[in-house]
Amino acid sequence: MNDIKTKYMINRQDGNKVKEVELIGKRYEKAESLKYLGEVMTSLNEIETEIKSKIAISNKCYYALGPIIKRRSISQSIKIHLYKMIIRSAVAYGAETWTLTSKTEKMLMTWERKILRKIYGPTKENGQWRIKTNEELRTKYKSEDTVAVIKIRRLEWLGHVSRMNETRSVKKIFEGKLEGRRGRGRPRLRWMNDVEDDLRKLGVKRWRTKALNREEWASIIREAKARPKGP
Repeated sequence: MNDIKTKYMINRQDGNKVKEVELIGKRYEKAESLKYLGEVMTSLNEIETEIKSKIAISNKCYYALGPIIKRRSISQSIKIHLYKMIIRSAVAYGAETWTLTSKTEKMLMTWERKILRKIYGPTKENGQWRIKTNEELRTKYKSEDTVAVIKIRRLEWLGHVSRMNETRSVKKIFEGKLEGRRGRGRPRLRWMNDVEDDLRKLGVKRWRTKALNREEWASIIREAKARPKGP
């Protein structure tokens, strides 16, 4: 273990103002956030920070592809393919475990429309150029938006975890129940609640039984992809 790189984090808001702890003669700094395997974790377990980090990474991908995106000799279909394969993939990395709120969905959709406007360019109307409206972008894009893609990936992950062996660590965490008393105030939206809401919109009942059947679950995924706006 690298003593210099090692830090500790408490996954809750507490009044402890101690910035470091000492253990066996070594001092370890307290961190409010840290990145592990490409994912940003915070002491308050905020997904918003993670999404902002992924958007920043995706913007770097866009600017790296800037000379290609701006080149008129390259068709829009190729540019959209590059967007889906590289730029959007960067923002959706690890998104299977995200719990999306209306605020984070708006962040993702605003980001995507910004990129699509760059790809499709402005519209000439009455001799003047203007940016494309949201409706014009939806008409030209004709694909699942980023939020729909993330929700479909979550359904795929749900089926994958449901079919795991009971001895797998991921399955144990998925089926496990937290002990103790929760804090005061309205509880946060849980990942499972968010995904089950998507399943209700798809009209899926008894999903736990259906998830065990790979072919039946694949049919549900195809139905979700066929919807214009996803789940």
